[in-house]
Amino acid sequence: MDRAAYVQKRKRQYMAQTLEAFEQQIAPHLPAEAAGAVQDFKGLVRARMNALAVDAVEIFTLDTVPNGVALEQRDALSPTGRP
Repeated sequence: MDRAAYVQKRKRQYMAQTLEAFEQQIAPHLPAEAAGAVQDFKGLVRARMNALAVDAVEIFTLDTVPNGVALEQRDALSPTGRP
């Protein structure tokens, strides 16, 4: 398995574990009216974990360390780090 595939596999595993813990520990305490907010939150978790995995895979291909200022600007434009 190459590095990119390994990162993606682990991302899926950690995401499933995180969302399962949310469903077991947090969701039962929320009112039924919060169902939309719950789905929005779970979507945000998926998007951010995916962005982290994409960043990790991207680092494997770089010859230098990414510019911190450029990364901060990109992150400010999109909460997931990707436009």
